[in-house]
Amino acid sequence: MTQLKVAAYCRVSTKKEEQEKSLENQQKYFTEIIGTTPSWQFHAIYSDEESGTSTKKRKGFLQMMADARAHSFDLILTKEISRFARNVQDSIKYTEELKRLGIEVRFLTDSINSFDPDHELRFNLMSSIYQDESRRTSQRVRWGHQRQMENGVVFGASVYGYHLKGGKLTINEKEAQVIRLIFNLYLEDGMGAHKIAKALENKGILSPTGSFAWKSATILRMLKNEKYMGMLKQKKQITIDYKTHQRKTNNGEEEFIVIENSHEAIIPPETWQALQQEIASRRTKIINKTNHSNRYWLSGKIQCEDCKSTYKRKKISRGRYQYIVWVCAKASKEGKEKVNDAGLAVGCNSKTIHERLLQDAFTATLRTVITDASNIADVSNNADKANNHSKADKAGNHNKIKITDIVASIKSILHEVLSNTDDNTMETNRIESEIRRNENRISRLVELFLDGGIDRNRYNTQRDSLVRQTTVLYNDLSSYVKIKDEAEPIADKLESISTIVESILAFNDFSEELAKALVHKIIVKDRKQITCCFHTT
Repeated sequence: MTQLKVAAYCRVSTKKEEQEKSLENQQKYFTEIIGTTPSWQFHAIYSDEESGTSTKKRKGFLQMMADARAHSFDLILTKEISRFARNVQDSIKYTEELKRLGIEVRFLTDSINSFDPDHELRFNLMSSIYQDESRRTSQRVRWGHQRQMENGVVFGASVYGYHLKGGKLTINEKEAQVIRLIFNLYLEDGMGAHKIAKALENKGILSPTGSFAWKSATILRMLKNEKYMGMLKQKKQITIDYKTHQRKTNNGEEEFIVIENSHEAIIPPETWQALQQEIASRRTKIINKTNHSNRYWLSGKIQCEDCKSTYKRKKISRGRYQYIVWVCAKASKEGKEKVNDAGLAVGCNSKTIHERLLQDAFTATLRTVITDASNIADVSNNADKANNHSKADKAGNHNKIKITDIVASIKSILHEVLSNTDDNTMETNRIESEIRRNENRISRLVELFLDGGIDRNRYNTQRDSLVRQTTVLYNDLSSYVKIKDEAEPIADKLESISTIVESILAFNDFSEELAKALVHKIIVKDRKQITCCFHTT
């Protein structure tokens, strides 16, 4: 008689003593039942003691699946669906894979055999029930945590500067002294986070991780932590999926729980508030400084060909007259090229450049680009170089029209893309509504079957039909969403290209806005040799 190689899988949710006893009992039970069945041959018992509704971290489960794919056994015994996978998607996915591998799964408590013809219906119903139970449990746990937070119980890891015990914060005086020092260095001595980190390292003070190295990000988090002024602000992180336990930063999706004077403060509230204002003030100064450095059309874009330094803008006043020049930074700082007392070559012989010369260089370059583009638009006009002046003018006008046609084509394509996007949005909304209707129909059908309103054959027929329709709708929805996602950036780029091309075509006099958008770099050799480079993309 051929014996089936039989494995078992069992899991407990926590490592509490009673759960460990349960796991031991399950293992004992499976060993006995396999050993006392003549047609079975014991293979192995796979087990996990990890908490959670996902299979990703369950080493025993994953090892069992790896052995199944190697065809190491023929049958898996498990207590119930909730012990196998409390997630419907996981349950279906792994059971179906095992079935394709020719491996049977028996859920003893639920009386389900994956090889039975009606196992899918019963399996879906039981999995849904267990998953709903998991969802309700998650809601109860969250409700309990919410009430505890409102009563001032602290959740999460310990905070540097405090001891956390029994949900209460008490000051750790040794660490609190470091916190006070950090706040003082920032607010009183004007240090930034980077300098504070270095100061702490120089003093040999250990970081929260026990390292002598401090990070600027750690300092900033401390400076912004409201716990140091005695305030408790919780629910900064929220769980967005009870099945995967995925968490994210709470950006207002859920209301924060804030308690004033929750615990003893390390930093007086007025000092903490003053420091937050200082952080905001410094950030504003940095932003303004950045904007200031790039507010002119040539800021940071002019380079001296000789010394590779950038040019600085300078306003010159001559009585009532004012004009702008640009000066090589090295020449301005060190003077003309020479050898200093240390024997080093310093300075630069570059001369001051009037901004008008730089504008002329941009204008000349742009006109060349427009001319080249016109010639590309109608290659046939290059065939005869010997045409007279009137013919050249006529050809030039013809070329101009060609580029205008290109702009018109771009706008036409843009209009078509936007129209298709609008149509896709309408169709997407229609498909989503139809999917919701089908899902509601399936739910009502399940209720009707459970209440005895229809028999199993009729239930299966109607359910299979709705599932097929919904699958087709999901496939259609995926296609429309993909088209929309691809069309939007194309439309943005087309609109941008159209605007730039129109600006170039309308070009007559110098435009600072257009120059700022097009110029990548200007290289200055001298006042007569100025090279203007445009962005290539």
